Amino acid sequence: MIESGIGDKAVFSGVGRIEPFTATTAARLADAAAHAAHKTRFGGPLASQPHASRRWLASCRGEPFYSAMLPKRRLSHAKGYLELGMLAEAAAELAQIPKSESFGLDFLSVRLALLQEQQDWPAVRDCARDYAGRAPEEAAAWVTWAYAARRANSISAAQKILLEAIPHHPANGTIQFNLACYASQLGDLADARHHLDLAIALDKDFADAATTDPDLAPLRAKEATDCQPGT
Repeated sequence: MIESGIGDKAVFSGVGRIEPFTATTAARLADAAAHAAHKTRFGGPLASQPHASRRWLASCRGEPFYSAMLPKRRLSHAKGYLELGMLAEAAAELAQIPKSESFGLDFLSVRLALLQEQQDWPAVRDCARDYAGRAPEEAAAWVTWAYAARRANSISAAQKILLEAIPHHPANGTIQFNLACYASQLGDLADARHHLDLAIALDKDFADAATTDPDLAPLRAKEATDCQPGT
């Protein structure tokens, strides 16, 4: 059990992962920091009053310092719940964050992770699109956007997204490999080979992946036929 100077308690039993422990501890420290900051400015509660610290802290939660910390605490809790696979609890924490505080990339990344776990592909698509629009330098946002668009819309929609990503990430092998997969599924095998060659040139590991990825089965079949004698 951990107890802060203002009476907050957190009990852990058989903790197997450090992330939820860290998230909860950070939240307790945030309360303690708010307590200390408010006490410096306005003085503390009367020690003779039962549970005075708890009531006094509640009364100071409208102060700017605490108001700024609360969304971070919610976000930290949501991350911890996600690590534990507690999706409903993570969603509840995110829902408590004011809309005015829900536009940061930290919030979007946690929401995106939650939506992926929920397999809500239209929502993943929209969230990843927002993320890529605000941080186009993040290749993973583009790949996630395309992955969700394939499931929510079509392979052609996913292909269009990654073609738009190339100018931002000309040396990203994952983008090229996914474009090879999309082209193979769409029947454009020459384009599939082109993107696959680019992917392998950027990362040799894609050569092995190309031998088993089901999306590339049409390309493998065509090239196997081409290699047969008399063809």
